[in-house]
Amino acid sequence: MKKLLTILSSLTISSTLITPIVISCGTENKENKAKFNLDVNSISGSAGERIFANITNYDDLSKDNLPDTIEYTEKDYLEVTIDHSNKRIQFDLLKSTTSEIKVKILSVLKEELTVTVTIDKEKLSLNKVVKVKQFIAGNKLDDGTIDASIAVGSEGFKITNKSIIDSLNNVNQASIDINQVDIEQKNAGENGIGAAYEIKAKKESENLTGSVTVTLNKGINVNDFFVNKDLGNIFLYKGAYSQLENVLKDEKDKTSIISMAVENLGAANKDFEYLRGNLLFFAKGITTNAQLMIEGATPSNKGIVFNNIPDMKIFKPSQTLKLSYNIVEEIRMTLFEALPESKIKVSKELYETQTYEKSLELKKLVYSNLSESFKKTISEEHFISFTRIKYNVQKSNNEKQLVTKIDVLPGSNIFYGHDGGSFNSYIVTDKSLEGFTNGGDLSKYEEGKKLAEKYSQGMGFYNMFLAMQGNFCQGHDIFEVEN
Repeated sequence: MKKLLTILSSLTISSTLITPIVISCGTENKENKAKFNLDVNSISGSAGERIFANITNYDDLSKDNLPDTIEYTEKDYLEVTIDHSNKRIQFDLLKSTTSEIKVKILSVLKEELTVTVTIDKEKLSLNKVVKVKQFIAGNKLDDGTIDASIAVGSEGFKITNKSIIDSLNNVNQASIDINQVDIEQKNAGENGIGAAYEIKAKKESENLTGSVTVTLNKGINVNDFFVNKDLGNIFLYKGAYSQLENVLKDEKDKTSIISMAVENLGAANKDFEYLRGNLLFFAKGITTNAQLMIEGATPSNKGIVFNNIPDMKIFKPSQTLKLSYNIVEEIRMTLFEALPESKIKVSKELYETQTYEKSLELKKLVYSNLSESFKKTISEEHFISFTRIKYNVQKSNNEKQLVTKIDVLPGSNIFYGHDGGSFNSYIVTDKSLEGFTNGGDLSKYEEGKKLAEKYSQGMGFYNMFLAMQGNFCQGHDIFEVEN
């Protein structure tokens, strides 16, 4: 299987930019000494609020000491998730109750902390909880992934109700339940740019009152949209890390760090994915929006300032975005190292059904077939968080067959992943693109001036031309449909 993937991926790993998730737990193998800590042990609020408990010692934890599972019985009243990208536990309060809810958070080693949650009966006014009324939304699929194949403002662009509510919650750090509101389009805008929707509490809603009108995909304040400004760890290959000062001084190689920061920006702020196609559009001449964003950035060893966020008819013009990160050495585990020797057999239903439940089932099946050494480093929960099932994508450069693949997302502290466009346009720039992107080449700092296969072709097939058409085909073709 590894040989097959190498052949496919070496046929083409070519250009462009952006994706997504960000976390930070350090770069060395930690002994199982530290127990995870939270900055709170109790939470109180109203239904419709989103509250966080920060993991205060995340960077010091081994994978076995990281929060891994959550146990509570009152599923109708709240939803609790581990947000590895931002090193915290997210509590979405959904429904009021007179009872205290005990939420147990456990590590792989079954170390546990309990958070007591109280949800009061006060009704929230939509107009008060929704402070940011201009944000980005689009086509969010049933499996929870964002379909960015049609760019915002292009013919056929679609906005779903799920996307509206999820994006509203993200920029306002709220937890509005889509089942407690009615959503009515007031203005379609120009293929989604400037679309307006009224969101109104249902008469029978127990938790919400009032209404609010939101405007989508136009006049966005970048500092409102990018809520999470700590990008966690930027991982540099050993040679580049040892010569970081030289990398930052080199006009081309510093774009490698900038592109990694953009990856992590999308990881920490997942709705950035909606703009994937727009970033590939030409802003002026043959310069894309992604290039403008990168060329106008100023990176350092501690953070980055994006001085020229292209407006793309979506953001307010002439905005600046300041972000922080840490630069550390690349030692993360790769999927390439863990793949089985033969393809994984799956049913036709599992292979084709594009729902959250089926994609989750497929991820779990893949994980169960990976090497034991991989599973000792990467938990199933972490693997699920940083992978994506991609349906109906081209098999390889020479094979036009549409297949289902699994891809690794950028942003994990222990699981290696890059966006194919970012990698081939800026991190290790493809020779055919050097004059176009002026991207860097971090491989030249490595021994033999070449990256290990697991860090390059081992990421899976990628094609620039297909990406420009919205077919983000990167990933591993590792499934075989059973007869």
